[in-house]
Amino acid sequence: MPRVPVVLAALIAAVLAFGAAAPAGADEIGRPIRLFPLIRSAEAKSAKETQPAAQKLDLNTASEQELDTLPGVGPILARKIVDGRPYHRKDELVRRKILPQSAYDAIKDRVVAHRTSQAGLPAGR
Repeated sequence: MPRVPVVLAALIAAVLAFGAAAPAGADEIGRPIRLFPLIRSAEAKSAKETQPAAQKLDLNTASEQELDTLPGVGPILARKIVDGRPYHRKDELVRRKILPQSAYDAIKDRVVAHRTSQAGLPAGR
């Protein structure tokens, strides 16, 4: 019977020791715990939607390496995008069967398709 208090005391000491290792509001390796991840996602989404066009990749001028950094686009799809140039609209990627709809949905807020000049004429002529 005297072993029960010793084991119980050791168990309590272990719980207190390991519980104090991570600060409150952190996981077991010390990263902060997001209490409201859905709210954080909404904030990130609205920030992404307001991203200026200057930071978006232009489908007509981006390198294969730059296109490869987009989610869902690997080196093969990046090559297909480059080979399919020029684009007048970014949704041509799906219409011309260069990207599947799911891949397009993942990148559509990160790319633009500025019109390119042909035969040295400015765009729009």
